[in-house]
Amino acid sequence: MKQLFCLLAVLAGIGLFALDFPDYDAGKGLPDDQPYPQGRIFPFAGFQGASLKKLSEDGFTVAGPGYGANVPRLHRQIKELQLPAFFQIAAVQDGKTVTMKSFNDKTFKPDWKQIEASFAEQVRKADQEYPTIVYWYIMPEELRWWKKSEMKYLELFHKAVQKNDPKKRPVWMYIPNHYSPSALLKYLPYLDIIGKGMYVNYSGNRNTRNWVRWSSEGQAAAVKDAKGKFALCVPELFQNPPEGEEGKIPSWVRHDVYLSLACGSKGVVIFSLSHRPSLKKEIHARYYAAYTAVAKELTGKDGLGQVYLFGKVCQDIKGEAIGAEKLTAKTGSKTYESPAVKMSEHLYRGARYLTIVNSAEKPVTFQLSGIPAGLQMEDRLTGEKISSLKLELKPLEVKIIKVFPGAKKNDPAGR
Repeated sequence: MKQLFCLLAVLAGIGLFALDFPDYDAGKGLPDDQPYPQGRIFPFAGFQGASLKKLSEDGFTVAGPGYGANVPRLHRQIKELQLPAFFQIAAVQDGKTVTMKSFNDKTFKPDWKQIEASFAEQVRKADQEYPTIVYWYIMPEELRWWKKSEMKYLELFHKAVQKNDPKKRPVWMYIPNHYSPSALLKYLPYLDIIGKGMYVNYSGNRNTRNWVRWSSEGQAAAVKDAKGKFALCVPELFQNPPEGEEGKIPSWVRHDVYLSLACGSKGVVIFSLSHRPSLKKEIHARYYAAYTAVAKELTGKDGLGQVYLFGKVCQDIKGEAIGAEKLTAKTGSKTYESPAVKMSEHLYRGARYLTIVNSAEKPVTFQLSGIPAGLQMEDRLTGEKISSLKLELKPLEVKIIKVFPGAKKNDPAGR
């Protein structure tokens, strides 16, 4: 019997057992005209958008959030264009909006009954006036988990949504870039969406971009066992790269977004789309073009985002980076080490989709195994057929490989 089990293990390892390809789709029955989780639309958004009409034409599917004077303008566009949106709410106490300055002011005494009533009134009003709200967004953001008053404020907002929103739509608050996985768990009782900044360049990890993996794996772990909760990818667009590295922007964007999705994120919210004075116009244009290219791959009824939203995570196909050194990223006072290449496998509508992301700044040879002979493989981004299980990955390259039996069918992109 022991010899039989050993033989079975060997056969499985070399791919002599057929993979199954059922017509799996976790989103069956959801409407096509609503963003996730209410519907099938892949959430792709950005802070501080200007023209929401142009953004929607460029592949963005959700509007907002915004800040300051931009918020009323965003809300007007949301209503006029009937766009799915994040909707910001801040409590009002004694006629004044509660801000982070309020919490930092030692003379500020929160009136919890007044704050709770303010939240409830605003949620009810917004629900009536803005039917396309998809997610609630609390202001001020970056509330600190070790401050009792700030967590009480967050708790009351979440309760107000649960009591006063008939649809009980998800609540999100941006969490700072450096927060650890253990810190993210502190917010889980009062947030339905976990999304921290994952600004690789800003964090000092420009050349060790597996820092995205650390951020995204931490988020995915936080929501793993929490029913109905999910994580977002929050990549960067606010800093000029070192002179001479402008040409790397498309590969940075593609790497960061797809690596986060491979780790379990269910949407993208860029920080930020603002044309800030410190950011060169040509740099903003390069970043925007790169993000819109990725948005158009992910969004839409037949976009790749359907795989990440509704595919089943599997581990049947294996992959190994041959001879590649592990990568080390700085995470505050600690370091994070990971393999150079991340691979995820999703079963979706009769095919297996491999997302393979090289985080190394050098070429890497990546060997696949567990794919039986006779199956077809296709580069999902280019449509090219793949005949070898040994892949040569360029620096920071992303490959999406579709593995399927026989004739191509049920492909999210209609190929």
